[in-house]
Amino acid sequence: MLPEKGINFNCKHSREVLVDELQNDLVPDFGSEPLLKEWLEMKKPEPSNQDVTDEPILVSHLEYGRFYFCKQPNMLPCREGHSRCFWPHDICIFKVHIFGVLQICRNGAHIENCKQFECNAHFKCPNSYCIPFYFFCDGKIDCPDTTDENEYLCNQRNRVCKKMFKCIETNITCVHPRDICDGDYDCPQGDDELFCAFHGFYCPRNCQCLLMAITCSKRHLAQKVFPPFQKVLMKEISGMQWKALTGMFPEVIILQLHNIGLGDICKEQLPAKVKYLDVQNNILSVLESMCFCCASLLKNLILERNQITEIEMKAFVNLTSLYVLSLSNNPLYILSDEMIDHSVRNSLVIKLMYINNPHIDEKTFTGIVPKIVMTRNYKVCCLLPSQIKCTANIPWHFFCHELLPNKAMKIMFFCCVFLFLQQILFHLQFTNQYPTWPNLSQY
Repeated sequence: MLPEKGINFNCKHSREVLVDELQNDLVPDFGSEPLLKEWLEMKKPEPSNQDVTDEPILVSHLEYGRFYFCKQPNMLPCREGHSRCFWPHDICIFKVHIFGVLQICRNGAHIENCKQFECNAHFKCPNSYCIPFYFFCDGKIDCPDTTDENEYLCNQRNRVCKKMFKCIETNITCVHPRDICDGDYDCPQGDDELFCAFHGFYCPRNCQCLLMAITCSKRHLAQKVFPPFQKVLMKEISGMQWKALTGMFPEVIILQLHNIGLGDICKEQLPAKVKYLDVQNNILSVLESMCFCCASLLKNLILERNQITEIEMKAFVNLTSLYVLSLSNNPLYILSDEMIDHSVRNSLVIKLMYINNPHIDEKTFTGIVPKIVMTRNYKVCCLLPSQIKCTANIPWHFFCHELLPNKAMKIMFFCCVFLFLQQILFHLQFTNQYPTWPNLSQY
């Protein structure tokens, strides 16, 4: 069964479906073998052939003598009297359709009499037609004499892509510049069509563009449609809406939005492919439950220099690839219990730089143990479970009892300290009263 593409065509008296690219291509895909041979031999078929309805123009031409012409005067017919035609630059060019059939003229009319034909930007099969360079040494025989798969010529040490495009992750496949950005994926990884969407694109004013990266600042973007940029930096642009941004750059992987007045991000869906999200210097205040959800590729989440005061329970959910979470330079006061979902990896690094005295619940990291908490506030380290590495050094004169959440525990701590000090005072008083011990050997 041929793969489906485009509009499908239903054949009469058959359950099979034929794609529209194979209709009226001079070769019937349905019908008996004798009938097919008669057509190829240019013999008139028997009337009322209901089994070959994928070739109505050929039936009309052979059975009723109707004559068809090419749509353009400069084109050549694949068969005299038929509407299937080709351009002169396709003469002697051998190409195979994605459906596994011959392209251009399926009956092979365009590759006849090519023995003396000189190939332009193609590989010449000896005494035969021309094949694209990416057919050369691709593991499939395309030349009649198998020259394109010659063992010596295909040896990687002898194979060099001179003045041609070399496909990545291979030392064999070469693509002629004429076949780059032609809509067909010729390289195994498709890299010959990689940057074609940027053809004819002009970088907007107040923006800088380099390959698949764009940086814009201090001006509202009037343009609404962009090529598939993968790195986007927007800064100091007021009035930017989250939905508009994600609509402009659906393929973005690195998204940086600095000082654009972003106040709410929790109700919006993250781009499907984003791996690095940086929204620092905005006006985010409260991270609600399910705020960052289901971004399975997200690795770095930067929320620095906002106005975040509270992070609700399960604000970070199903972020299975998250590695760095930065909350630095925020007036954080409440980190709710279980703010991070269990699905977040245990190698997570949390940045809490320049945070004063947040209230960290004892269940804040329940089920998820961050690898490192980076902070300069040693009081934050007192609030973390012992198995979490904290970068701040607790001074020798500081006691974590000041941050104990339970009042009874505080009273108990002070009682213990009082008893300890009382013991010291008693010891000092005793030593002052009896400065030296009596020598018992004299008695």
